[in-house]
Amino acid sequence: MKLSPMFLAMSLALPMLCTVEPRAAQAQVVQSYFRVSIVGFRCNARTLESAISIDGAGDEVYALANVLEISAGNTITNSLVRESLVYGDTAGRSAPFTFPSGLDHGPPRIKAGSAAATGGLQGGESAPDPRTTPAPNRYRPYRERLLPMIVWQGPLRRGGPTANGVLILPTLWDVDMTRALRQVWDSQSAEYMKRIALHSAGFVSGTERRPLVTQSDVVLRWIPNQNDFDKPIGIAGAGFNPGAAAPDPATFIPAVMFLTFDAAVEAASATSRSTQGRRGVIELKYTDADNYGHGDYTMFLQVERISS
Repeated sequence: MKLSPMFLAMSLALPMLCTVEPRAAQAQVVQSYFRVSIVGFRCNARTLESAISIDGAGDEVYALANVLEISAGNTITNSLVRESLVYGDTAGRSAPFTFPSGLDHGPPRIKAGSAAATGGLQGGESAPDPRTTPAPNRYRPYRERLLPMIVWQGPLRRGGPTANGVLILPTLWDVDMTRALRQVWDSQSAEYMKRIALHSAGFVSGTERRPLVTQSDVVLRWIPNQNDFDKPIGIAGAGFNPGAAAPDPATFIPAVMFLTFDAAVEAASATSRSTQGRRGVIELKYTDADNYGHGDYTMFLQVERISS
C-alpha cells in the first residue's frame, strides 16, 4: 500500500515517550521554563547492614542530584549538587533544632519508616511520609533540602545558537556514617559529566537522538577499604576483601537524564500506570547486587513545564 506524503509527515510528527527525536538546527528559538524535582522514593527491600551498624534502625537514605548545564558548542555553563536531608531513624539526630540557639549541630534527620519508634525504612515504606514528616516551616534552615526537592529549574531553548540542555544524575545513598566513597563519587561523576558534555552538541541542537534517561554507563569505580560506608543504592562489584592481593572494585551505574527542550516537553506531559497517572513523574529503579544484599529502591522524579 502506498502512503500519502501527508500521512507520512503526520506519522513522523508523533512523539515517542521520553525520547528526543532528531531535528535539524532551527533558526527560530523556542523557549520554556521547566522544573525537575525529586519528589520521593520507596524502599522495596532494605539494604544489607553489618551487626555493628551505628547509623540507626532500618535504612537511612538521602537523595542526591549532580547537575550540569550545557549550551550549544559543548560549553558547560553551570554545575551544581543538590542533596536532601537524611530520611530514616532520627535516634541521635532528633530534629528539628531550635533556632536561633547559637549552636548548630548539623542537619537534622527526618523520621521515615517504622523499624523503630524513631523511624528507619523497611520494605514497602516511602519517604516523604506525610504521617511523620513535620511541616517545612519547622526546618527553616534546611527547607530546600526537604523532599520534594527541586534539583534544577530554568529555561530550555531549542534552535539557534542559544540552544541548551541539562544533564542530571539522580541517585539515592544509604547512610553508614562514613562518607569516603561520596568524595570519590563527586570526583568521578564530575569527570563523567564533562565527557558527556564534550560530545553533546548534536543532542542539544536536536540533530542526534538520545533517550531521556539511560542507565548503562559505569560511572563509579572504587576498591572498598572497609565493610560499612555511605554508598549509592544500586552498587555492584566486589565487597571489602582485606586478604586480596589485587582486590576488585565496587562499581555503580546511575540513571542519567539528558534534558533538552523537546525531551522536557514530552516528559512533562507524559503519564504512566506505574506512577498512578501523575503527570511528568518518572520512575527510576536502583537495586544492589549480590555482595551488597539486594537493597531495592524506587526513586520518583518529576519534570514540570512551569511557563511557556
